[in-house]
Amino acid sequence: MPVRLRVVSDRDPNAIRTFSPLPGVPFVVGRDDNADCVLEEDPKVSRRHCQIEKGSGGWAVRDLGSTNGIRVNGIAYGGKNGKREADGSVPVVPLKPGDSVAVGGSTIFLIDPTLHDTTPDETSSRPVTGSDPGLKPLDHFYAAC
Repeated sequence: MPVRLRVVSDRDPNAIRTFSPLPGVPFVVGRDDNADCVLEEDPKVSRRHCQIEKGSGGWAVRDLGSTNGIRVNGIAYGGKNGKREADGSVPVVPLKPGDSVAVGGSTIFLIDPTLHDTTPDETSSRPVTGSDPGLKPLDHFYAAC
């Protein structure tokens, strides 16, 4: 199932960015310029903070060893105090449409485009702009995401 990732800044809830990750291709969120979603002005975000990917079991998110971890539907994973496996590793957390992933001061929502009128003409891992008439221009949103 194709999905959209809608990224909303806690500092400006009207600043929204939408992405269409490709199945089987890791979608990295972080401050690094090479991340697919760059959150460069957020001090709580690591350079390579987390990765969202569709594997054989469906969509999932994994913290990439960030300092502050992630929160999936309010549950902390990774970071200093988040859930870990018995061996100390950070678990891969399954995602379904409607789930939220908090990364620093932003929240990523997994959206099923068949239930929402936000589907662009083509699927890519690059930002989708103008796909939702209610979205504002993104110039003021962290400069990249």
